[in-house]
Formats: sequence, structure tokens, C-alpha cells
Amino acid sequence: DIPSQRADRALTAFARQAGMTLVFPFDRVSRKRANALVGRYGIEEGLEELLRGTGLRGVAAGGSQLVIERAEAPGEDYTVNRRQSGLLGLIV
Repeated sequence: DIPSQRADRALTAFARQAGMTLVFPFDRVSRKRANALVGRYGIEEGLEELLRGTGLRGVAAGGSQLVIERAEAPGEDYTVNRRQSGLLGLIV
């Protein structure tokens, strides 16, 4: 369970619970507010809920790394994109 709060705090809690390494630009992410996350979620579903409407994009790189960056088009609907390189792109 992660309450709605500054995105940097919410994503840090999410990464800790998921056992992932988290990388993000603090100045950009800390100005956003993440949604609450209550219950059990997979990585994709959890990021979808946390980042919905924030204009941020989460990219799971490798098995245990998570990179948060600005989405190219803030406000877009969330989609999941599996790239040929094996990276899982989570786009808001």
C-alpha cells in the first residue's frame, strides 16, 4: 500500500517493495504527485496506477532496474510496449 504523495516518494516505496533499483531526475519527479496504490499489483499494473496522469514514463530495464523519465506526450493513455531489445516500456 502506497498513499498518494510526491512521485519521488511513491516511486521509491514502489521500487523498494518490488525489489527494484530506481533511477529518476529528482527535480522533475518530485514536483509530480503520484496516485495511491492499494492492494497487490504486478510491476506494469503498479506503475500504471502510480503514474497515470503525471506525464511521467516508467521503463523497466533488465530484471531489477526501473528508470522514470518525462513522457513524450503528457496526458496520453497508459500503454505497454515490449521492445525487441527485451526492455519493457511503460508509457503514460
